[in-house]
Amino acid sequence: MADEEDTFLSAVEKGMSPFDPEGSGYDNVIAQQIIDNSPSSIPKPPKPRIPVYGAKSYPEFEEVANKGDFAGWVWHPEKNDWLLHKGSFHPKTGRLLKGMKHPTITETFENEAKLGNEIVKRKDGYYYSQPKKK
Repeated sequence: MADEEDTFLSAVEKGMSPFDPEGSGYDNVIAQQIIDNSPSSIPKPPKPRIPVYGAKSYPEFEEVANKGDFAGWVWHPEKNDWLLHKGSFHPKTGRLLKGMKHPTITETFENEAKLGNEIVKRKDGYYYSQPKKK
């Protein structure tokens, strides 16, 4: 795993803004490193053939992923395509890969609470998921 300086330089080299844990973005550099080190074991699924009558989506095709995969395929009916969704946390360190103003950060906090976890800011300036202290 690259250290913070390598991550910053990698982002700059790719023409990307470095990740801001307080911003609205996502740490695509770290996410890509995770995917490169452990790619999904599921190829992109075929498009669904038959929608449920009157449905705006294909409930039986909403998400395809293996347990433990960092990324999974999510059906987007508005695009008529599967899109690869990456995980919210680094699988080994628990570091949050979304900024605190990310459009889905509220759902991330809610899901972590349901799992008995909390998201805390550490001395390195990043946020991490950890079990709630009793």
